[in-house]
Amino acid sequence: MGCDIHTNTEVKKDWIWENVNFEPFGWRNYNMFSLLAGVRNYGIIKPMAEPRGLPDDVSIEVYEKHREESGDAHSESYLTLRELVEYDYSKPHIDEYDELITEDDIYTPLNFLSDSYFKDIEELKQYGDLDNIRVVFWFDN
Repeated sequence: MGCDIHTNTEVKKDWIWENVNFEPFGWRNYNMFSLLAGVRNYGIIKPMAEPRGLPDDVSIEVYEKHREESGDAHSESYLTLRELVEYDYSKPHIDEYDELITEDDIYTPLNFLSDSYFKDIEELKQYGDLDNIRVVFWFDN
């Protein structure tokens, strides 16, 4: 059985998070899932953050989307645009024993993230300040 990601973009306006109709990173890439939240991770990729759950102040629209899928949804989390932009994608990942994979084949997120991933980050920037934009996501299988 496969695993999919469900993403939603929220923008903070007047202290309230609002859903916008942009769903970045909406394709199946288990290495990307590992990087975003440790989902389908097999010990090589260090996640940006362990799953944080849905934000307490999630928008009503995203809450409703999640509720509709709550029987299958898992590993709910979110990342701000600042976290996505400032992450060092060229940093080598190490295995669970803290050893480089190999000296000749250093494994970085640049090895497995597509141009579409970085295009989505660029598109997210159109919504405003890095701290007032976040991607809320969860997985299902």
